[in-house]
Amino acid sequence: MKSVYKKIAGLTFALCATSAHAGLLSFEDINPGSNLDVINNYGGFSFGGDGPSLVFDASQQANGLKNAAIDGVNAVLNFSGHDIIMRWLGNSLINFDGGYWVSDSNDSLISFEGWRDGQQIFNSGMFTLNDTQATHIQLGWSQIDQIVIKTHSPTVWGMDALSFTQVPTPTTPALLMLGGLGLLLNRKKSTR
Repeated sequence: MKSVYKKIAGLTFALCATSAHAGLLSFEDINPGSNLDVINNYGGFSFGGDGPSLVFDASQQANGLKNAAIDGVNAVLNFSGHDIIMRWLGNSLINFDGGYWVSDSNDSLISFEGWRDGQQIFNSGMFTLNDTQATHIQLGWSQIDQIVIKTHSPTVWGMDALSFTQVPTPTTPALLMLGGLGLLLNRKKSTR
């Protein structure tokens, strides 16, 4: 009977340690000109904030935005110069690695906030974007459910190739397996 308990414990551990799912937001499967405010659940996120943002074909742009696309030809344009809120819609949390940003013209200043359950957990310093090449910004934030991209200058900017990892929630599989273990222990007591 000990081997059954060991198997159940091992299976519980395996389910609790399920691998995380990596994601990349490249915006390639969205038609250029689409407003991200109305696209629900793109890559598991809702996009909102003070200003609308559009998906655009970077190869058709002038100035710095032509350098915005890192993975394909599409990128996101924050044409209003306002903040963008990326809210994770899943039941789990995410680790947000970072992405690429570029300014349309002149320098742009942006910063980031990481939130979990309505509480701000992370706050980045200020990043300066230029219009000659996309800047890779590595944040490496863990277990958040919302990213706020704050614009500190009125310059238009673009972003692409945002990478994140979904962190699985071990609670449900663990509870199911522990419930099964409890049933087995109860069965053993009742057979004595």
